[in-house]
Amino acid sequence: MKKTATVVFIGWGAINAHVGALLARRRTAIEIVAIATLDTPEARASIPKGVRFLDSPDKLVELAPDIVVEAAGRAAIDRWAEAALAASPAMIIASTSAFCDDVSVFCASTTSSTVASPAW
Repeated sequence: MKKTATVVFIGWGAINAHVGALLARRRTAIEIVAIATLDTPEARASIPKGVRFLDSPDKLVELAPDIVVEAAGRAAIDRWAEAALAASPAMIIASTSAFCDDVSVFCASTTSSTVASPAW
């Protein structure tokens, strides 16, 4: 008998909702135990029945998911990543802009059409 893996989704927009639907349709041995998303009536209503709404990164510890999957934008990484990595052995980050610093790799000049890149 397969062990059921537990997953927490950070974000429940197009990407994670599609992944969740695929997992359900394929009847995988993966259980979505919680979803963290915007705290609005519409967002809460979109969460599948039986799945917990997660409103705080601190609550990840008690869930101890096998994996956390983020697809909620850079700000979500700032809020959730540290707690997710402390509570789970694995995390998938879809918002790759979180790995960039505040200086753009390519900056379009406001006075010309040239594109500059840092000298590193």
